[in-house]
Amino acid sequence: MKIEGKEYRTIWYEDNVVKIIDQTKLPHQFIIKDLKTVKEAINAIKLILEESNPNDKKTRINPKVTAMLHCNLAELLIWQGEFDRADASVNLAINSGEGKAKRHCKGELLFYKDQRNRWNVHF
Repeated sequence: MKIEGKEYRTIWYEDNVVKIIDQTKLPHQFIIKDLKTVKEAINAIKLILEESNPNDKKTRINPKVTAMLHCNLAELLIWQGEFDRADASVNLAINSGEGKAKRHCKGELLFYKDQRNRWNVHF
C-alpha cells in the first residue's frame, strides 16, 4: 500500500516493535499501531479477519486483503512456533486464488520449513 509516496506493508517489524496498519480505521484514517508482542499482532489480524468477506470483492476486507492477512498471520505464527496453525493460514492464502498471496506464501515455504526444523532442534 502506498500512502503519500511511501510504501507500507500491512504488518512489519521496525525498531524492535511489530507495527501494523489499523485496518479498522481505514479508509477514513491512516493509523499505525505499535504492537509490543507477537501475540498482540496475531490478535489484531484475527480481529480484522472477522470482518472478511471473501465472497464480496467490494467489501473493505476483500479476498485480496484476506489472503494477504493469512500470509501475515502465518509468518507471525511461525515466530510463535505454532507451525500447524501457520500451515493452515498458508493453505488458506494459497487456495484463495489470489495471485499475490499465493506467490508470497509459496516463496516463503522453504523459510517456514527451515524455521520448523530449527525449532524442532532447539525445543
